Amino acid sequence: MHVRMADSFMNTRAVVIALVPHRCAPGPYMAVGARSLAVRRQPSGLLHGAWRRPRGAVAHRGRPPSHAARRGSGRPPPPPTVIIRVHAAALNPVDYKTISGALSPFFAGPSADAPLIPGKDVAGVVTATSSAPGASPAFPVGTRVFGCLEGGALAERVAAPESLLSVIPDGVSFVDAAATPLAALTVLQCLRRLADEVGEGPTKALPSLLVSSGAGGTGSFALQLAKRVFGVPRLVTTVSAAKADVATSLGADETVDYKTTTVGHALGGDRRVAAALDLVGDIPGLLPGVVRGGAVVGIAGPFQPGQMGSWAPAGLPIYLRLALWAMCAPVNVRAALAGVHWSSLLLESNGRELAEVATWMTEGKIKPLIDSVHEGLGAATAAFEKLMGGHAVGKIVVRVVPEGE
Repeated sequence: MHVRMADSFMNTRAVVIALVPHRCAPGPYMAVGARSLAVRRQPSGLLHGAWRRPRGAVAHRGRPPSHAARRGSGRPPPPPTVIIRVHAAALNPVDYKTISGALSPFFAGPSADAPLIPGKDVAGVVTATSSAPGASPAFPVGTRVFGCLEGGALAERVAAPESLLSVIPDGVSFVDAAATPLAALTVLQCLRRLADEVGEGPTKALPSLLVSSGAGGTGSFALQLAKRVFGVPRLVTTVSAAKADVATSLGADETVDYKTTTVGHALGGDRRVAAALDLVGDIPGLLPGVVRGGAVVGIAGPFQPGQMGSWAPAGLPIYLRLALWAMCAPVNVRAALAGVHWSSLLLESNGRELAEVATWMTEGKIKPLIDSVHEGLGAATAAFEKLMGGHAVGKIVVRVVPEGE
């Protein structure tokens, strides 16, 4: 069965997702014997997705999950790893950007010989661990866990490092858990950076904050964390008039209809805020609404060469550094004229902060806003179409296993 998606990923080329048998060698974050949605680029340039049932041992970055390094190899042992039976996986814009090759400097895109399993947000149950016999694993078999992985979540089973996971709180569904990690962790790290830069007093409290696109999957977490965890007294967000009530219910004190007015017009003069969080890639558009001496953090670009972190562990080649610098230059100029410090942030996923998020979920301070739930891996195509449409209110989730099974 072939399905042509409504939009193209890149260079106006159509995208084809096909549910057909496919053989390939084990790859990163993949468990053998389980089906997964693999995407590959055909020689014609088209992308082709297939169910894949790999053979051999469980693979984690191409190696079996084991604490013991090969004798004489000189390689460090792989990190403690678990196998997760995936119950739900959430989609994020980075997933289709990776598939398209738009992020190829940082993530390898699919090819005819090396299919890619998309999906970073995962929730499921541990079915095996790499812990040595007699050792106490961080997540014993049967534990409900969730996390933000490097990829591979759109599968029946996935291998994942323990360091990226946390326990799903009691009473939280797999769908809600899967919808949380990437967005919540990204926002948490942004808010902590803003608090360090412009927070007031010994608690580094943010007096006011502007969030772009507060009714989206990431923006909904930004509003909840800012109001209910960081206690921001004045919280403003940009949303369409149709979504204003949603933003208000999530914690926004004021809304700006970006379709009818600009941030500079709505937040001019003494109405400006101390900090802003850009979720859509429009830092210049937020600068007029921020006071001199304020700060802006963006997660959708442009990205500063010196802040790539683990996304470029070997460093960036000179041509890429120059390209990023050129993209940042206009923002640097406008931020300097506005007297506002700006920076970009790329998520550093970790289970420690996710455990904090889990606590806030237990306390009822944050809950994911779900746009839609798509049943079964076969519905991933429709889920990607919904994501690429750009008008989702909240997170889009693929439920791999029916709740309760």
